[in-house]
Amino acid sequence: MAAYGNRCCISDCAVKELLEAAHIQPYMGEKNSVTTNGLLLRVDIHRLFDRHLIFVETDTFTLKVHPALTESEYAQFDGRRLRAPLSAEHAPNVSALKAHAKTGNWLVKRSME
Repeated sequence: MAAYGNRCCISDCAVKELLEAAHIQPYMGEKNSVTTNGLLLRVDIHRLFDRHLIFVETDTFTLKVHPALTESEYAQFDGRRLRAPLSAEHAPNVSALKAHAKTGNWLVKRSME
């Protein structure tokens, strides 16, 4: 929470009761329970992230939203730049973000249809 100033790095929500630390790569104990393997997200956005309906474009640190959400309130976040943590030492691991994007890479699958 402190690494992101108690604000969702996507929506900027500051209601602490709605914020959760989201693992970029799945939780595997102490080994990857570090701030660089996490993002502070609002609960609903965390769920979308875990289900690969959103991911971070690592070249620009912007959010990509699944086409199925185009007509939803989440479309507003497509292309939004992530809020950086307060200190660069807590910046999300780019390799982990790339792996997360590949795991649910619906952009590639969609372009092949």
